[in-house]
Amino acid sequence: MKTITLNEKRIFEKNSTTKYWRDIECGPQTVELKTWASNHPLFVLKGKVIKSHDIEEIGLIVDCYVQTYSFWLQNDIDLGVYTINNEQ
Repeated sequence: MKTITLNEKRIFEKNSTTKYWRDIECGPQTVELKTWASNHPLFVLKGKVIKSHDIEEIGLIVDCYVQTYSFWLQNDIDLGVYTINNEQ
C-alpha cells in the first residue's frame, strides 16, 4: 500500500466558484494514496473549515478530497510539500 504525507500546513479552496464555498486548512498527516483514471493521485485529508459561506461551518473537521494529476503533484513533491511512502 502506498501512502502520502502532507509535510506542512496547506489551505484548500473548495467550491470556490459557487455560493457554497469554503477554505479548509489541513495540517501534516499521512493518508492512503489511491489513484484514478491513468494512475493519477487521489487521497483524502482531514481538515478544519477556516472560512465558509456558512459561519456555522467554521471549526468543523471535514474530509478534503484531493484529486489531481501526477505532473502537478510532482511539483509539490519536489518542493517538499508531500512525500510518497511505499509501505508493505
